[in-house]
Amino acid sequence: MPMPPPHIEMDDPRVLALARSRQQLSHEGVFNPTWDELTDEEREGALPEARNYLKAAIRAGLIPEENT
Repeated sequence: MPMPPPHIEMDDPRVLALARSRQQLSHEGVFNPTWDELTDEEREGALPEARNYLKAAIRAGLIPEENT
């Protein structure tokens, strides 16, 4: 039976850090806008994906579940 995904709040600072970093990689790779150039709506829309990546990294054992 698969492990349930960890519960992570959208306002976990790691979610924002992942979203910002992912956007920066996109900016450097194909010159998409930086995080600061995104609209508030675009930033908000990026958070669920970042949270899912965080959950996946925790489930894979790459990072601890608790934010320290």
